[in-house]
Amino acid sequence: MPRPLWYPSLLALASLVLASCGGNDTPTAPSTGVDGAGAALATAVTGWTERAPIPSSRVSLAAAVVNNSAGRPILYAIGGDDGDGVSLATLVVYDFASNSWSSRASLPARLEETNGAGVIGGKIYVSGGRDLDNSSPGSDDGAPRSTLYVYDPATNSWTRKADMPAPSIAGVSGVIGGKLYVLNTESTRFFRYDPPSDSWSTLPHCPTQHFRGSGAVIGGKLYVAGGEIFSVNGPYAVKRVHVYDPVSNSWTVRAPLIYPVFASAAARLQGQLYVLGGNRGDRSRNFVQAYDPVANAWSLKASLPTRRSSLAAANIVLGGQQRNIAVGGFGGSGDRALRSNDLFTP
Repeated sequence: MPRPLWYPSLLALASLVLASCGGNDTPTAPSTGVDGAGAALATAVTGWTERAPIPSSRVSLAAAVVNNSAGRPILYAIGGDDGDGVSLATLVVYDFASNSWSSRASLPARLEETNGAGVIGGKIYVSGGRDLDNSSPGSDDGAPRSTLYVYDPATNSWTRKADMPAPSIAGVSGVIGGKLYVLNTESTRFFRYDPPSDSWSTLPHCPTQHFRGSGAVIGGKLYVAGGEIFSVNGPYAVKRVHVYDPVSNSWTVRAPLIYPVFASAAARLQGQLYVLGGNRGDRSRNFVQAYDPVANAWSLKASLPTRRSSLAAANIVLGGQQRNIAVGGFGGSGDRALRSNDLFTP
């Protein structure tokens, strides 16, 4: 049975959810006009490179990448928790070319542990989440939300759309065929949102829970990995992996993770699912596990520069090459909220 949403803040911080960035399966179009720092990245050596840190520490954020009018990829870091148990509404953006951050219009509500973010038609869709404030607790503090907000980078504005059929936190989002798919990992409920009609449909449940798991879309299918399960002996991380195929409208079991983790982040990269960091045994990890759908097998990639959980990740294209970006999270030396912003070049 899932733990109550009011469980102690220290444990909450240790197991806060990622913002799994489920975007379109088609890689972001190659950027143009990249110079300065961007040009250096275009020829970067393989592995992890530290970039300008996010302006303030945050965990349990969502993230997405959208190209600007000049064709350059911009990372959007949305909401999250300040590390002291207070949810955030702030939106900050990272320009890969200038290696700098700036602020944009805040969310209409403070939100952490959303279902991640999906990009459709250049707009960012963020569903669910919760508003937590350990400094000023209220009667509905931390209650799951069913809201759906859409951010338009062109107008720097948010719009509220039709609510989800049920509240959800710590879910996984992905975009397939211009529609937003959202798995409520606290349960097994699964929904699809259609932007033109502003309506939701209920789809077949995932066979098992993936609470605080992560996932991404690859080849028109939604992959979901890891998570935590609750037992009489307390919560524990799992290796389980499921994939949803919209053509057959069904879920299938796939090869398990190498290491069980929850509160990880995930992003596609060169046709594979990368699961970054996460929590295992009440400790953040720096594992990077990559899944090859063709071989149905996992391998280990270069580890994160620091152990992290409750981070966000996204796929980008720089200099015509796909990369992954990992931002925020909890961990590092002394187990704290982080400002880390790291770029991976395969």
